[in-house]
Amino acid sequence: FGSIGVVSAALIAEYLTKKGRRDANIIAGMLGGIGMIPVGLLTPIVPSETWAWILLVPVAVFVNYPFGVAAGALPAIVPPNMRARVGAVYSFVVIILGMTLGLSFTGMLTDYVFSKPEDVRYSLMVMVGVFSPLGVGLLWLGRKHYARSLEASDAWN
Repeated sequence: FGSIGVVSAALIAEYLTKKGRRDANIIAGMLGGIGMIPVGLLTPIVPSETWAWILLVPVAVFVNYPFGVAAGALPAIVPPNMRARVGAVYSFVVIILGMTLGLSFTGMLTDYVFSKPEDVRYSLMVMVGVFSPLGVGLLWLGRKHYARSLEASDAWN
C-alpha cells in the first residue's frame, strides 16, 4: 500500500500544478502528514488485531506520500548541474535521520520512558503525534519559499 501513497501524492501534485499551484508538491506532502495523524494515533491502540491491520492500510499510504513528491520536487528547484548531488543528499538525510534515528528514537522512548516492551504503542503514538504535525508545519512554512525557488528555476531552464 505504500506505493499507492507515492502515486497518490504524485497525482495530487500533478492536479494541483495544473490548477496553477506552484507549491503543489509541498501541499501533497502536507496532505500525507495530515492524514497520518489520526490513523497513526489510532492504530497502536485499537482493540483488536483486525482493526490494526485495517488501519495499517491508510498508515502505509499516508506515510509514503512525501517520498514521491520530494524526489520530484527537489530536482525542480535546483540547477541542472546540481540535481544529482541534491538527490544524493536528500537520500542520505532520509535514510540517516528518518530510517535510522527515527527507529532508534522509538526504541529509546519505549525502553527509557515507557519501560515495558508492550508499551511500544505509546512510543509510536508520541512519534506520530510529535513528528507528523512538525513535518506538516515545516512544509507549511516552506511553501512560499518553494514556489519562489520554482520560479527562479524556470529562469534557468
